[in-house]
Amino acid sequence: MKPDCSVYAYSEKVKAKPDTYLSFTRVDFVIEFKSKLESDPFADNSSKRGGSKPFACPDGPARTILGQLTAYATAVLSAQYRTHTFMVFIVKDYARLIRWDRSGALFTKPIYYNNESHLIDFLIRYDMADREARGHDITVSPASSQDVALAKAKVPELRKANECLDVTISNQHFIIPPPESTPTIPVGRWTRASFAYDKDNGRRVLLKDSWRVLLKGVRPEGEIYRWLHEYKVPNIPFCSLADNVGKDAYHRSRTDEIVDDPNFELRDHRLHWKLTPYRHYRIVLPTVGRKLEDFSCTKEFVKAMLAAVKGKMTIFLAVHLPNLTYIIAHEAACYTGVLHRDISPGNILIFGEHERGDSDDQYESTIDGGMLIDWDLSKIDEDDNNSTTRRHARTVS
Repeated sequence: MKPDCSVYAYSEKVKAKPDTYLSFTRVDFVIEFKSKLESDPFADNSSKRGGSKPFACPDGPARTILGQLTAYATAVLSAQYRTHTFMVFIVKDYARLIRWDRSGALFTKPIYYNNESHLIDFLIRYDMADREARGHDITVSPASSQDVALAKAKVPELRKANECLDVTISNQHFIIPPPESTPTIPVGRWTRASFAYDKDNGRRVLLKDSWRVLLKGVRPEGEIYRWLHEYKVPNIPFCSLADNVGKDAYHRSRTDEIVDDPNFELRDHRLHWKLTPYRHYRIVLPTVGRKLEDFSCTKEFVKAMLAAVKGKMTIFLAVHLPNLTYIIAHEAACYTGVLHRDISPGNILIFGEHERGDSDDQYESTIDGGMLIDWDLSKIDEDDNNSTTRRHARTVS
């Protein structure tokens, strides 16, 4: 992807080696130019259109432009740790300013820059703003060479990383690899799981960075882990740390708030396309497993699946793997009133003899063969009395 113009913060490194550093991993924001008015994918007569897509143009060539802008936003938000990003979209003699975050995008009405100062005002204010206001996650910074050396010695998965990052959670520091640009969409939970080095405790952990759903009845994942351990649910990893990230002003989505604003012109239509609010959140699991796809034999694969999902053995498993009869994660969690609601191969980890010894001894003995993780979309029965639909939209992959 090659935007018409990519804006970077001034840096001596970029100036010295532009071919090395000029990429989406360091772009501040993008400017895109179009010469034809019909290339504008946004609609301004929204009060008349209404419906489920009041701001989008009809199907046609302009929809391709909307996809192009979305792809640029996705590239910036996925290649960096960002809370939001801006974009300048220029169509012939006017411009639009666009702000993207995990709930969606806000765009302005046309700014006729030959007669109005809003565009130049934005550029001046952006230049004066600090990194946090520009959308950079200031809890993430480049790791020192000394920390990188210690991390690579302890965490094999970091040894191929060209550079590493220092991430802060509740004043504790972790070394992680840089994010990878992902061809998906800019909105949603954006879960990033990384093998990391815990600087304070000198150990290998799994660090999960995501944007949790901020709705009534959806508990933070750390609370779910505490609930499961309180009821002694087996085959659940130990959660040593879980907390919101940064300030609400930047680490909470803002696009969704405009729908509830009493001055918003389409507030009467909001039930048709209400946006989901999100809050930046991180969680640390010292009990580190192996991806299900990395199984060494069929028995290891089946044992991990059984440990995470199935509570009673089928006749086939009873014949071939007679020593696996135990009540395990998903069924045991259901008995305590917790429904996982997001079981997939990516949420099941292998935990065999090879993984023992590099985790927290407090819960290692309760794990046999595999673990069920990612409980951030789970539901507790006691929260579900007389409940209504929690989310008005979902993302799938």
